[in-house]
Amino acid sequence: MSDKPALKHTSFYISHEGHKSLRIEALKRGLTMSQLIIQALSQAGVDIPAEDLKS
Repeated sequence: MSDKPALKHTSFYISHEGHKSLRIEALKRGLTMSQLIIQALSQAGVDIPAEDLKS
């Protein structure tokens, strides 16, 4: 048995320009795109578990 929590993969489609903007912003902040999206969801009021907010 693994002590790691079960992880789920979530995908969505975004335009090329949207992807480019997310990537640039993530790089500016020293984050992955996933981390940037998780932070934005949290700031928008989505209840994100603490372990997902760790950088």
